[in-house]
Amino acid sequence: MTATSGTLRLLIVEEQQSELLLLQSILAETKIAIIIKIAKNEIEFLKHVNRFKPDAIISGDTFSSYSFREELEYLREQQLSIPFILITGVLPDVTAQEYYELGVDDYLTKFNLLQLPDSLYKAIEKHRLKKEHTLSEEIAKLNKDRVQTIFDNNPDRTFELGLKGELKR
Repeated sequence: MTATSGTLRLLIVEEQQSELLLLQSILAETKIAIIIKIAKNEIEFLKHVNRFKPDAIISGDTFSSYSFREELEYLREQQLSIPFILITGVLPDVTAQEYYELGVDDYLTKFNLLQLPDSLYKAIEKHRLKKEHTLSEEIAKLNKDRVQTIFDNNPDRTFELGLKGELKR
C-alpha cells in the first residue's frame, strides 16, 4: 500500500475476462483498499503505468499482440521500480530463474493463485526496502561529501570526531 493514501494502486494486465474476474475475487477477500486498473493491450499498459502510476503490477504471460517481457523491458528502460508479479502456467525451475533475472518479483501458477495477496505484499515490501536502502546510500554519500568539503576548505584546522563518527566542535 502507498504510505500516503492507504490505498493500493494495482494494475492487472490480462486479456481473458475469466482470469480478471478470478484475480479480482481473490484480491477482494483481502479487505485491503485497492484501486484496480485493467490493461488488455500494450497501449493500455503504457497509459496506466504513466498516468495511474501503479504500486504493483500483476500480469498474465500470454497475450495476442505483446508479451510480459516487453512490459518488463519498458519498466527497465523508464527506470521504474514497480513490483511485478507474473501469473503463468507450470514453469520449469530454469524458466522461473530466467523470469527473476528479467525483473519478475514473483510468479504464481494458476494452481496457487490464493497466494497472490501474500506474494503481492512481499513484492511491495521488497521494493520499499530497496528504495529505503538506495536513499540511505545517497544520504550517506552526501554527508561524506559535505564532511570532505569541510576538511578541504579548512586544511589547517583540527577536527574532533565522536565515537559514532560525528564531527564535534
